[in-house]
Amino acid sequence: MAEAVRKSGSWLACRPGWRRMLHRRIPDHMVDAERLRAGLAAIDSEIADRVRRRATDYIARLDAFPGDLATGVLSEGPDAEEMFAALA
Repeated sequence: MAEAVRKSGSWLACRPGWRRMLHRRIPDHMVDAERLRAGLAAIDSEIADRVRRRATDYIARLDAFPGDLATGVLSEGPDAEEMFAALA
């Protein structure tokens, strides 16, 4: 995780003490999805298309997720750690 934090730099939104976010009853991703939809509708269509392509490419890369993609539970072992580091 430390390597992912190092690579992410200021792009990483999570901060120490934010663990409580994982236990909310309202799924944050639904709120995020609506904000993203509204934001994409409000910007230049060429830029919005680039964002959509990047998202599609990212989703394709998730096929290499080292664990259960539905639950987010990572596999164990050095191979899984290496795959996760590469994904991050």
